[in-house]
Amino acid sequence: TMEQSPDHALVDLLKNAALAPNLIPPERVVMICKVSKDMRLQMRLAHAPAVIQVKADQELTWTVLDAILKVMNWCEVRTIDFSKIKIQTRERGMLAKVIGQCATLARLNLNGIWIGAEGAERLAAVLAQCASLAHLDLGENSIGAEGAGMLAAVLGQCESLAHLGLGGNSIGAEGVGGLAAVLGQCKKLAHLDLNGNEIGDEGAKKLAAVLAQCASLSH
Repeated sequence: TMEQSPDHALVDLLKNAALAPNLIPPERVVMICKVSKDMRLQMRLAHAPAVIQVKADQELTWTVLDAILKVMNWCEVRTIDFSKIKIQTRERGMLAKVIGQCATLARLNLNGIWIGAEGAERLAAVLAQCASLAHLDLGENSIGAEGAGMLAAVLGQCESLAHLGLGGNSIGAEGVGGLAAVLGQCKKLAHLDLNGNEIGDEGAKKLAAVLAQCASLSH
C-alpha cells in the first residue's frame, strides 16, 4: 500500500481519537470536537485563529494530546477548552506541554478536570510562556493551598490576565494569602472567582488589603 502522507496520517490519528475540526464561518475558527471528512481541507487554512475543544466527559489520552500538538503547527490557537474532560495522572505532563506551546493562547478553560496540586505545579511551569493569556478558568480542580501557592508564583507574569476562575478549590486562608501577594500585579484583572474556597475572615482580610490595587476589578 502507498505510504500515508503526514496530512493523511494526522487525519487518521484524529479520527481514531474521535476528534476532528469543523470550520465555523465567518469567524474562521477551527473547533476540534467531531469527525469530519473535510478535516484536511479545513486544516489547510493554516494559521486561522483556532479553538481546541474536547467534549465534556471524553478522556484526554496521550494519543489525543499528541494529535493536538500536531494540529497546533497548522493553526494559531487562541482558545483551549478542556472543561469537564477526563484525564489520567500520567497525561497531565503532556497537557502542560500542549499549553506551553500556545504562545498566542488567550483563553484556557480547565474547569472541573481535577488536576490537583501536582497539575497546578505543572501548569505554573508553562503559564509564563502564554503571554497573551486573558482568561484562565481552573475552578473545581482541588488544587488546595499548595497548588494556589504555585500558581501565585507565576500569575504576576500574566500581564494580560483579565479573568481568573479558582472557585471550589479548597484554597483556604493560606492559599488566598499567597494569591493576594501577587494579584496587585495583575493590572488588567476584571473578574475574580474565589467562591467555595473556605477562606474565612483571615483570608478575606488578606484579600481586601490587595484588591484595592486592582483598578480594573469589577466582579
